[in-house]
Amino acid sequence: MKLPAFLAAHAVATPDREALVCEGLRLSFAELDRHSSCLAAALAQRGVGAGDRVAIHLPNCAEFVLAFVAIVKLGAIAVPVGTRLTAAEVGYVFADSAPRAAFIHPETRATCVAAGNAPPVVIAVISPAPGELDLQALVAAHAPRRFDPPVVADDCMICYTSGTTGKPKGAILTQANYFIPNGYINAIEWGLTAADRQLITTPLTHRTAFGRVINMLCLGTTLVILPKFDPRETARLCAAERITVLSMVPTVGRMLLPEIEASARSFASLRVMVATG
Repeated sequence: MKLPAFLAAHAVATPDREALVCEGLRLSFAELDRHSSCLAAALAQRGVGAGDRVAIHLPNCAEFVLAFVAIVKLGAIAVPVGTRLTAAEVGYVFADSAPRAAFIHPETRATCVAAGNAPPVVIAVISPAPGELDLQALVAAHAPRRFDPPVVADDCMICYTSGTTGKPKGAILTQANYFIPNGYINAIEWGLTAADRQLITTPLTHRTAFGRVINMLCLGTTLVILPKFDPRETARLCAAERITVLSMVPTVGRMLLPEIEASARSFASLRVMVATG
């Protein structure tokens, strides 16, 4: 079983249900499935295939998820790159993982350029610079395609450690590493269903938030992405989007406590608060 198969099933069964919400952008399951297939076709046309690495150097945004799904559809491997890393640290990740392509954002462009070792294909989410490709233009210019990567192409992500005892190490994660805990165990432990609406408050480059992406893909939950954590904005979104599952790390929980005490009604729809890390 592969992650794209879960998404395809939701796109057929509930095509109009919301999959992703981020700021003004809302994508249904059918749109996420179609757009990611178009983006996968664009990557394939530029030589990306099974086993290739593709860096995702993006802040929290819907395009982060779109890029990941497109990469996995090809059997390629996503390499999330933290937005708080220095140019030297980003350069090390690029040199070590040798990505064939990279997704960047205006917030990460300067660091990416200063890092050197630029991948041969660079795709910008917003306002591409000379030599970069425009993500939205790529999606619009390509028809969706079905890809059948080898069954053995199960590796889907390389996450780099913090490097506290030496150089960061790239930890390889398979699709099974994700859908077993986040697609099955989370569903049992937290009672997750397609009726749930989840809000993430931490970076998508870290496992706490990315686990909720897999919840969405496997279980059909709706994922609401907070670009940057802010207690008041978290409270507003919980009320406006009728959030039922709130994902965080303990530090975020401590920062939220005053807002919960001051505006408990904003969190009335919550049934589960997940704190890990």
